[in-house]
Amino acid sequence: MFWKWNCRWDVDINIDCCSEAVKIIFSTMHSTICEIGEKSVKRQGRNVKDKVIKIVRYFLIFSAYIFLLIKIVRYFLLSLYFLISKVRT
Repeated sequence: MFWKWNCRWDVDINIDCCSEAVKIIFSTMHSTICEIGEKSVKRQGRNVKDKVIKIVRYFLIFSAYIFLLIKIVRYFLLSLYFLISKVRT
């Protein structure tokens, strides 16, 4: 299913990322999630990095679905608008 992407976490951003924007976003997310994992070990005695990665992954997938849904609804409404405007003339 779409929920199970084969995402790699241990990538070399200089080789695997296409643009500078992707490098910046991935590097920021990677360092933030690793920092959360390190702090969780100190505070709770266990690393929650894998769980945070899963949450971020689900959020990104959900956001992509919402974006796609908005595009589809927008296309449908524009089509409906043009259809109604042609019928009236």
